[in-house]
Amino acid sequence: MTDGDWTFANVTQALERGDCTRLAPWFEAADRDVSASVLREWVEGGAFRAHPVALAEALTTACWLGSTEVARYLLAQGVDAEAGTATGMNALHWAVNRGQLAAVDLLLTHGVALESRNVHGVTALGTAVWSARHESRPQHVAIVERLLRAGADVSTVPLPTGIAAIDALLRDAPVTHGDVAPPAHTSRSAVARPIEVTNLAAQLRTTDLASSIRFYTSLPGFTLEFQHQDFYAGIRVGRQRFHLKQVDEKDPSIEMVTHGDHLHLYFETPDAQAAAEAVEAAGVPLLRSVHRTPWETQEFVIRDDQGHTLYFGQPLEG
Repeated sequence: MTDGDWTFANVTQALERGDCTRLAPWFEAADRDVSASVLREWVEGGAFRAHPVALAEALTTACWLGSTEVARYLLAQGVDAEAGTATGMNALHWAVNRGQLAAVDLLLTHGVALESRNVHGVTALGTAVWSARHESRPQHVAIVERLLRAGADVSTVPLPTGIAAIDALLRDAPVTHGDVAPPAHTSRSAVARPIEVTNLAAQLRTTDLASSIRFYTSLPGFTLEFQHQDFYAGIRVGRQRFHLKQVDEKDPSIEMVTHGDHLHLYFETPDAQAAAEAVEAAGVPLLRSVHRTPWETQEFVIRDDQGHTLYFGQPLEG
């Protein structure tokens, strides 16, 4: 594309397609001076609010290209490093694959998950090893070392790899089993692969999907992550997500929760008072205002358009 083709519509479409090569000149220009870039203008002007997928893909594309200043800016804006997976690989997988050591270091300093798997079922460490063997780049060995230093699970990569330097790093690395180290006598080959869970999504049933989407996206910070036809959708808030499903009859759990003093979803927030004010400003009444609980939290309660009970809670220190 030429300079005149870098419209918001064209860029977001290319991002959602994962067309990194085509976007390279645009990212290179932004990376030279993010503060003066049109990317910053679009992000801070709210242009991406209706395009959360494209924004997540912008971070993944920046890491694919090695545009670390763009990636740093997007991370500072709260973009989820694990969300841009339209191509089947997230930001870390692509940074690893492309040998972008600086991007890998940046993502690791932001605590990106090491064991999430790409569309091929391979972790970042496995991607680094595969890439070193089949698409070798100068920084691949250093990237393997960085991932191991950060605690990547070596049991996900079989030995030998065929690359002596990487084999030496893998053999010297401690074997991990999730967050628990195996007994000292356990060999790498004897360590069973743990079940890996990268996310957990609750599902709420609604008799009016469009109404429920409008309700949740009216709350500041809540966005529509995806919609499948007219019966299923995903809502994202921060790094969390939950699902909405269209049904013919009212969710029977609503009455039970209402009368039993239960809840459907609990959102933890660092500032319950500010969250309550934002909710009220969006036109949603508080079922119960901010209050301190015996279990040392500040909480408030609302109901969604269907009657689901939603708690917001802030843990109190000490």
